[in-house]
Amino acid sequence: YAELPAGEYDFDVALEGGAAADSVLAVDDVELVAGKDYTVAAWGTTLENLAAILLEDDNSDTDGNVRIRAIHAAAGVGEVDVWSITNPAAPAPLFVDLDTGDVGDALELPTGDYTVGIDADNDGVVDFGFDLPPLTTAANINAYAVINDGNVTLYAQVGPAVIPVPAVADPGFVRAAHLASGVGEVDVFAQNGADPVASKLAFPSASGWILVPGGDPEMNDDMSYEFDVSPTGEEASDAVLTLNADIDKGIYYTAYAYIDEGPEIDARVDGFNIVTDGNIRIDVVHVAPAAGEVDVLNADGNAALLSNVGFGASGSIEIPAGQYSIGLDTDNGGVPDLTFDLPNLAAGTVATAYAVSDNTGVFLFVLFSDGTTAKISPTI
Repeated sequence: YAELPAGEYDFDVALEGGAAADSVLAVDDVELVAGKDYTVAAWGTTLENLAAILLEDDNSDTDGNVRIRAIHAAAGVGEVDVWSITNPAAPAPLFVDLDTGDVGDALELPTGDYTVGIDADNDGVVDFGFDLPPLTTAANINAYAVINDGNVTLYAQVGPAVIPVPAVADPGFVRAAHLASGVGEVDVFAQNGADPVASKLAFPSASGWILVPGGDPEMNDDMSYEFDVSPTGEEASDAVLTLNADIDKGIYYTAYAYIDEGPEIDARVDGFNIVTDGNIRIDVVHVAPAAGEVDVLNADGNAALLSNVGFGASGSIEIPAGQYSIGLDTDNGGVPDLTFDLPNLAAGTVATAYAVSDNTGVFLFVLFSDGTTAKISPTI
């Protein structure tokens, strides 16, 4: 910040090296109040359509949170909604009906990793997705949506730093899960890229959501991807596994590597469609070579939830929210041979439970829609 006495000011914006007389944008009659902090932001795509926004910055203590507000400075984009899509099963609106030049009210959010999406045509589908830089410390952030070389970009103003966050247009969402026992750490590459999209994945673990441009099946516009899995530190050309998959916009996928006769890789669609009010959904995927065909039971009463789930197969159950113990019946005896205690799951949760095995036996590796994971060992 430049320190100025309180009072009324006229500001002029000139190209670098110019003088006030060379102003390309004038911001007049600005009243600066003592003790306040301000940002004057100029935006536009040409010198002919420059505009300015005066922002009063709230630099008070955030009590450990991140204070963020959105500024719509993307000329020609029109009215937008901004959503948090960090948890695809529970997307949350952050800013609604922001028009060009609008400034959203400041929000205070816990520190953490966030993915946000912009819906530019009120159809409930993300048109532009952004992986924000990790928000690991308390901060005040102005997030500007602008047009840069014809593309939408976010610029995050954090103190004196301005961090560009490129958009992924019409994004699809992919996460990678390492469920192949005996295989060391791996990196995952997309489209033979020079840099991995997920790094140092050890068994068992999973990446967060990765945004990639998606196709539009209604327009016969397919986006085919090649995902290569290489030992950590190696290049895509050193891949030990390769997966080819079509990725559609707005759809969530998990690519998971597991052991059959050797390492295999497959992908499944994570259908984060709305769960019935008050319910949760549990998807079970059988990739445990140590177990044959299984039945999935509610361990409290041994009622069958899923029957005859073979190796490589999956099933889905929707049940009321709560804490459950589920069992795997590996011999069709009607009682659990292995029981797993799930955490208490709030309504709306979608959990994908992979039955996995290693040299210690069978366990569940659970991927939750918010990006967290849990390894659950059997109680019997």
